[in-house]
Amino acid sequence: MWIDKRKRETVVFRASMYEKYLIESLKEIFGCDTSEAIRRAIWSARILFDPGLKLKDMVKEQNWEKPLCDLIKPFPELEHLVDLEYSLWKKYSGEGQK
Repeated sequence: MWIDKRKRETVVFRASMYEKYLIESLKEIFGCDTSEAIRRAIWSARILFDPGLKLKDMVKEQNWEKPLCDLIKPFPELEHLVDLEYSLWKKYSGEGQK
């Protein structure tokens, strides 16, 4: 079994006006539409807050005068470091419940 990344689901949620403005600001930063801004925010939070990801593994260099967005490695590389696809597959396929 594997996770089909092509299949789309619709998720409806409520957001305050402030949260809506945050999403709109992400749209501007990323240069994308609303759904893509929300997707990127979810992926970013899931990867950055993974308990197995250490700061030393996350950054390309240790120059604390630069913004974080310039220091962190690309998200696909971080996703690979935390082995996100396998951990999601394991959790939702039932393998982690044995």
